[in-house]
Amino acid sequence: IVSHDTSFLDAVCTDIIHYENKKLVRYHGNLSKFVAQVPEAKSYYELAESTTKYYFPIPGRLDGINTTTKAVLKLDNATFTWPGRDRPQLIDVSVKLSL
Repeated sequence: IVSHDTSFLDAVCTDIIHYENKKLVRYHGNLSKFVAQVPEAKSYYELAESTTKYYFPIPGRLDGINTTTKAVLKLDNATFTWPGRDRPQLIDVSVKLSL
């Protein structure tokens, strides 16, 4: 779940997955328990106005890609089942990625 509503997160979350030192770390408990265990994370959940500005440059062409219509990644007729589930969640899915 991704939300800015801390009351909602506190009420529905049973575990928090936090990105630390290039790894995902799982904390059992709701948001309040997580913040008690990781006090520096409290600032993530407080909304405040920021003067930080981000600049994203316009991406250029990728080396070796000369067309924007040809697929650079393709997946055909894929079926996916989450571990521990009886039935597939995705059935006969096809995806094409082009630039």
